[in-house]
Amino acid sequence: MSWLSHFNFFKHFWEETKFAFKARYPLVFILIIPFVYPLLISLTYANQSVVERHVVILDEDNSELSRAFTLNVDATQGAQVIRMVHTAEEGVQAVVSREADAFIHLPEDFSVRFKRFEQANAKSYVYATNMMIYASVMTAIQETVLAMNHDLALARVTTPKGIIGERAESIVDPIHYDKAMLFSPTLAYSSFICPVLFLIVVQQMMLIVPGLSIGFRRETDPEFRKRHLWLADYFPHFIFFAIWAIVGVLFIYAFLCPTFGWPMAGLKEMIILAMTICLLHFPISAILMSVAKDKYTTFQLVLALSVPCFMISGYVWPQYSMPGWVASMSDWFLINPIGQALRKVVYKGQTIQDLGVEYQHILRIFVAYCIAALVIVHRGILYRTVKRIRARKSAAAMPVEQKTATSNGG
Repeated sequence: MSWLSHFNFFKHFWEETKFAFKARYPLVFILIIPFVYPLLISLTYANQSVVERHVVILDEDNSELSRAFTLNVDATQGAQVIRMVHTAEEGVQAVVSREADAFIHLPEDFSVRFKRFEQANAKSYVYATNMMIYASVMTAIQETVLAMNHDLALARVTTPKGIIGERAESIVDPIHYDKAMLFSPTLAYSSFICPVLFLIVVQQMMLIVPGLSIGFRRETDPEFRKRHLWLADYFPHFIFFAIWAIVGVLFIYAFLCPTFGWPMAGLKEMIILAMTICLLHFPISAILMSVAKDKYTTFQLVLALSVPCFMISGYVWPQYSMPGWVASMSDWFLINPIGQALRKVVYKGQTIQDLGVEYQHILRIFVAYCIAALVIVHRGILYRTVKRIRARKSAAAMPVEQKTATSNGG
């Protein structure tokens, strides 16, 4: 076989097209993974995008102050008062049964203690098994207490003395606390995780499906199994599935995200990033294709490695909390810089021009992947080359008499 045959793109692309439609397995996966799987993710996480958590309140004081506290809790972004309860046991049971995520108890001396210049106490019972719920409810309660403390201090300390305006504010609030929450993962975890999960879907498709197709072809076609494929041979096979992945990307970001209300600060940038992670995984996909002996090989490899790689990617767990060697390793996963770039686009409104640092790192990773792919995919050629070099060195090091005896014996 001529070395030029390894660079016949259209021939290999057409072979992959015919085999995919004949085998059906690859076609099923390229339809399920980018189209059905993101839809299931969206349906699963859709309820988690509601940031208001249900709260029940026992108001034993029934005063102007306690009613103001109830209204302020209900007005926060993170909590919604669904009903008033009549006993503490009823409130606790509402949390235990998951009817409510929190129970607030305002005792009968709530306003009396305030009028006596004593601290007024309120008790809160919060469902803390789910940290997202706990953080949302506690943030709502804390915001209510801070706001009411500020207003009550103005009314009690400065207004009677005729102190108003900025001077009054500086007395009761010497260190000003003003929070404008643009985005919080604890309030809408699904909006934080789903955009990067869609990138993981594209990544998994480009790692699993090409290897599945090549492995299945080796399993069913003895002639194909005998071929010594180069890195260039795998590229047309990869591109066939990359086209389907790009169609899936357009479906995800042009239809699915608007339908479910996922963050979409920069649609063009999100599509470009998704296509980037799709195409730049070719070296890793080629490595998996080169070792795929049957249709199960890539599933076993990718499923075994994908979860650990995602967990140490730096997106779901901060790198500074990892051991040094793990953090250094995570720098070399493509999902790391692309996830960071996606975060800038989705939540900060930045454009491709603002992602120079991330794209430089992506290029470094891609070059390293290509070198690894050349070595692993062409391991047979390298092995035979090294073997011939060693044989020549051994032959050159033989004494003349031994060479003569060897040739005579032959």
